[in-house]
Amino acid sequence: RVFEPYVIQIVPQLLAGFGDASADVRDACLDAAKTCFSSLSSYGVKQVLPTLLDGLDESQWRSKKGACDSLGAMAYLDPEQLAVSLPEIIPPLTEVLNDSHKEVRASANRSLQRFGEVISNPEVKSQVSILLKALSDPTKYTESALDALIKVNFVHYLDAPSLALVVRILERGLGDRSGTKRKASQIIGSLAHLTERKDLVAHLPILVAGLRVAIVDPVPATRATASKALGSTVEKLGEDALPDLIPGLMATLKSDTGAGDRLGSAQALSEVLAGLGTSRLEETLPSILQNVASSKASVREGFMSLFIFLPACFGNSFANYLSKVIPPILSGLADEVEAIRETSLRAGRLLVKNFATRSIDLLLPELERGLEDNSYRIRLSSVELVGDLLFNLTGITAKADQEDELEENANEAGASLLEVLGEEKRNKVLSALYICRNDTSGLVRTAAINVWKALVSTPRTLRELIPTLTGLVIRRLASDNMEQKVIAGNALGELIRKAGEGVLSTLLPTLEEGLRTSTDADARQGICIALRELVSASAPDSLEDYEETLISVVRTALVDQDNDVREAAAEAFDSLQKILGKRAVDQVLPHLLNLLRSEDEAEHALSALLTLLTDTSRSNIILPNLLPTLLTPPISPFNARALASLSEVAGGSMTR
Repeated sequence: RVFEPYVIQIVPQLLAGFGDASADVRDACLDAAKTCFSSLSSYGVKQVLPTLLDGLDESQWRSKKGACDSLGAMAYLDPEQLAVSLPEIIPPLTEVLNDSHKEVRASANRSLQRFGEVISNPEVKSQVSILLKALSDPTKYTESALDALIKVNFVHYLDAPSLALVVRILERGLGDRSGTKRKASQIIGSLAHLTERKDLVAHLPILVAGLRVAIVDPVPATRATASKALGSTVEKLGEDALPDLIPGLMATLKSDTGAGDRLGSAQALSEVLAGLGTSRLEETLPSILQNVASSKASVREGFMSLFIFLPACFGNSFANYLSKVIPPILSGLADEVEAIRETSLRAGRLLVKNFATRSIDLLLPELERGLEDNSYRIRLSSVELVGDLLFNLTGITAKADQEDELEENANEAGASLLEVLGEEKRNKVLSALYICRNDTSGLVRTAAINVWKALVSTPRTLRELIPTLTGLVIRRLASDNMEQKVIAGNALGELIRKAGEGVLSTLLPTLEEGLRTSTDADARQGICIALRELVSASAPDSLEDYEETLISVVRTALVDQDNDVREAAAEAFDSLQKILGKRAVDQVLPHLLNLLRSEDEAEHALSALLTLLTDTSRSNIILPNLLPTLLTPPISPFNARALASLSEVAGGSMTR
């Protein structure tokens, strides 16, 4: 290396010699270059290489040819120096392969051949011919070179010269059409496990830039392959080799770019996180959950897309995060933006598909909560997801060609469901579905009926559900959401029409006890709605044995301190009057009139009467009995106030 400083000085003479007209001079230059370059240090290479590369930009073809030949002599560098230098040498040489002068093209091709000769990897060496063709004519041979590399069964690590040669072809492939991008991505996915870390890191900027383009390709298979390649690379090299990758992908998810770009970035980020393991996921999950609830629709959609890919990428280990992921997915099902609702439903269905049997205890409770959500969209999607889940568990579908086939499938599904879930869980989920059959939304009703028909074939199953179902109905009746009360009331009415007296005997005592002990006005209002539906749906004969209990419940509810409870009680009274006729009035009205005479209960009794008098038909029945009581002299101040209140709500009826 004592001679190294002089090598740097004689490079211009070598360049000139390579351009000499005499073949003997050119051969002598090549021998001299081999000898000089073989002993260059890294410092020497750094000094010589820029001069040679600058020669490729010369306008004179002889100078350019000399630079090509000189660069070809770099193939005889010390292997360690060659590995470092090849990424700088190969790309400009391949550019010159398209030069307008045939001598320059031939020189560049010879130089590349020399690099092929010094490659030590046996597998790559066997493909040097096609690889060099791909470098010299990328349009024609790039895909063939990629096909050849895919077929190779690599046994040895790729040395640095081999890697530099392959990477240049991969770069070309990543800039080609979709199918070629997919092949290049497939090879990159394997590279991380076939090379030394330090060798691959030198080429990462080129490879990652190409993969970032491929992950947003319109073709799903190309996006998936490129995403897996990124995941494999990060898994092998670690996040510190690509510190900007995750922030860059997150930035795309937050951007206003096309939905396809966000979807591809979500898939890539999922693969990258899977490559880094669950600890990195746990660090990132809070940010994901925060962005999924963003006020910006494009951000919500981008991050919701992650839930499509994360479960598949992490496999069983993702089950630990289901309780955190399902609520935002269910919220997304009610989003005002249709694209987000579709993404959420797709994510939910994939969760069900991947975890139906393995994580039933995590999935089912979350979906059951969705069945009773205040948003009809969430209820609808939850019905569909519960259907998917139960169909997965039982191995059937809701699509049967004939009625007989549907019934046969339902018989099998019912037995299978009982075996898989156990009686308690089966009763709970089927009861929730039964309530959805009576939803205020026609879409929810239709979806629930289809799932129910596929799973329940006999009335016996419904009878088995009665204890659980009535408990769910009563809980829903206690909701502070009026729609939930109506849904539960509808379900109760249908249950009574189908199951009859068996429901009355168990439900009435529960309602009576709840009305007497509950401190929640919503719950008491729900009980009154339940009573109205119960009376309306029951056969008159079946109510005779429970007349005393029914009258007692109505009396208690009519004097409730809450106006909404009293109004619901008045509707229950109407239902009862239609069944019992004058007997209902004779047992309720005198009771209220007696309470008017009690100082402690007079206010509540008056409130009850005023509530009843808001309806004209009830006024015509009540006023003839009520007015004489209030007008009996001497008229007390309370009676006077009561008459004034009556005139406000039932003035028209009082003037008759």
